[in-house]
Amino acid sequence: MILLGRLRILALLCGAAGLIASGQTPDSKSAAPRFPSHPDFRPTPEVPAMPKALMKLPRTNITRARFPAVDFHLHGSSLRTAADYQKMIKLMDETGIAVICNMDGGFGKTFDRNMEVGAPYRDRIIHFARLDFNGINEPGWAGKTAAELERCFRAGAVGLKINKVLGLELRNKDGSYIQADDPRFDATWEMCAKYNKSVMIHISDSYGRFLPIGPENERYEAGLWRSSPDQNYYGTGQPTTTPASPGPRSSRKRARTCTRSIPTPASSMLTWRCSITTWTRWQRCSTNIPTPTSSFPPRCRIWDGRRE
Repeated sequence: MILLGRLRILALLCGAAGLIASGQTPDSKSAAPRFPSHPDFRPTPEVPAMPKALMKLPRTNITRARFPAVDFHLHGSSLRTAADYQKMIKLMDETGIAVICNMDGGFGKTFDRNMEVGAPYRDRIIHFARLDFNGINEPGWAGKTAAELERCFRAGAVGLKINKVLGLELRNKDGSYIQADDPRFDATWEMCAKYNKSVMIHISDSYGRFLPIGPENERYEAGLWRSSPDQNYYGTGQPTTTPASPGPRSSRKRARTCTRSIPTPASSMLTWRCSITTWTRWQRCSTNIPTPTSSFPPRCRIWDGRRE
C-alpha cells in the first residue's frame, strides 16, 4: 500500500512537470484566446534583414514637389486646434503641397466644429463631409441624411467621403451586408450631383486582407500582422465566406467596367476606373468628378441601368 501511494504521488508530480514544461496550466485550455477572431494566431519573429545592394546608381532625393501638389486623400481627424492646422500647413509648405483634402470632415456637430476651427485655413485645407451611418436600418434615415448632407455642402463641404465600413460592417436587419447600390443611398448620390460635389469612396478593403496570414501574403513582408491579426479578415466571415444573397436590386444581370481619364493639375492624366452595372429596370444616377483647375466635362455617369 505504501509503495502504491508513492507511485501515485510520483505520477502526479510528473504530470505537473509536463504541464509546466509545455507552458500550460490546468486552466490554460479553458482560457479565452487573445484574438477571438483568429484563435490560432501566434506572433511571428521579424523577417531577417535583406542583403544590402552593392550596385551604385545615381539617386535624386526628392523632398519637395516641383509644382504645387494637391493631396486628395488625408485622414485629418487629429486636426482639432489652430496649432494642429498651423503644424500641418508648415509641413505642406516644406513639401510643396498646395491643398489638402481632409476626408474626416465629419457630419453634424463634428462637421461644424471642424469648419469653425479650420476657417482661417480653408484656402489650404478643405473638408469632405462623412456620412453618419447610425440608424441606417431605421425609417427616415435616407431623407435625414440627405438633408444633413445638403446643409454640409451649403456650409462649405467640398465633397463626400464614404469609408470602408460600407462593405465590411454595415448590415441589414437580416444580417446581410449593405451594398453600395442600396436604394437608401440614392438620395445621397442625387444630393452630390445637385451640388456638383466629388465623392471619395472606399468600399471594403484590399484583397490581401482576406487571405491567410503568412509569407505568401503580399502584406506579410512589410511587417503587417507580426504581433496582431488586426484588420485581417480571413476566416472571420467578414464580409462573408459564402456567396451573398442578392440585395434589394436582385434583378441585376451583368456588369461591365469602363475606364475614364481625368486631367489633374499635378499630372498629365489620371486614369479612373468605375464599375457600370446594368439592371433590368431603369436606374440612373449621375455624379460629378471635378478636380482643382480641371477642365474635365462636368458629369460622368457611374451607373446606367437599361431595360432589356
